[in-house]
Amino acid sequence: MFWQAAPLQVIPDADAGQVVIEVNYRVAPDNEAAFVEAMADLRRSRLRSGGFRWELYRTGEDPHEFVEVFATPSWDEHLRQHEGRLTAADKAVEDWVAGLLEEPATSRHLLPPVTLPPDDVEE
Repeated sequence: MFWQAAPLQVIPDADAGQVVIEVNYRVAPDNEAAFVEAMADLRRSRLRSGGFRWELYRTGEDPHEFVEVFATPSWDEHLRQHEGRLTAADKAVEDWVAGLLEEPATSRHLLPPVTLPPDDVEE
């Protein structure tokens, strides 16, 4: 296990629904081509270890900032990624990505949507 525990203040129910993980990266301009190449390998790792959707974006406000977004079917499934599905090869890819960054990556966990009460507006 080489991922740290997610410092959540809210833990979703195991069957509450999919969890989306967002990871923000700041990449030195000279490293961008290598970063995109490394992210292709990271994509395979995320999908192999339990993710079912993966995307990489560049922010419009800062051309050196990239955002990785991947989803898992549930919080429990994401915990399995944290607790043992990742291999030494996955760690090597993550180390490759980290070596291309200007600062450590940051992440957020987007939990299943909150169910809102129905509107009481009369039509």
